[in-house]
This record gives sequence, structure tokens and C-alpha cells, in this order.
Amino acid sequence: MKISDNEAKIQELKAKHGAGIELVELDDDEFVLRPPAYAEFLRFIDESQGTDVARSAAMTNFVTPCVVWPEPSDLRKLLEQKPGYITKLSIELQAMAGQSTKAKRKKL
Repeated sequence: MKISDNEAKIQELKAKHGAGIELVELDDDEFVLRPPAYAEFLRFIDESQGTDVARSAAMTNFVTPCVVWPEPSDLRKLLEQKPGYITKLSIELQAMAGQSTKAKRKKL
């Protein structure tokens, strides 16, 4: 699914979700993500500490509300076809939340 050629839809999503939305491409599929809220990120961290089943549910609960395009029903179909996308989208959202930011340290 592609959205990058639909400038009107991109502007509509920006108006609705803010300028912080980002396009993520996985294979030939595109996703528009909004940054996770602080509470969403903390809930993800807490929920992902459990069993493998709990971690997969935590990823789904984290990713699903932050994907603003495609629509939820289309997202579900894509995830059923390519379930590994959930992990990649979770990683991208974590980066958007600042988790991949490198810290600088120096001795004082």
C-alpha cells in the first residue's frame, strides 16, 4: 500500500495528528506513524516484560494506535500477511520516542 504519492491525504493526516508523523516503508508497503505518547511508551515497557505471548500483545497494543495510515482494517490484513511487520513498526516507534538517541557522557 502506498500513500507517498497522495499529498492531499498526507496533509489531512498532518492536520489530524500533527507535524510529527513519519512515513515508514517496509518492503513495498508504507505506513504513517505518529509518535507514541509518554503513557503509551511506559505501558509498552511494562507490558513487554512478561512472557512471549505478553510481549507480542504489548507490541500490538503499542503499534496499532500509533499507525495513522493505513486504516485499522487494512493494517490488520497486512499484519496477517506479514506478521513480522509488527516487530519492525515497534522498533520504529521506539526510535521515534527517542530510545535510539545516543547519549553523550563526560567525566566532570
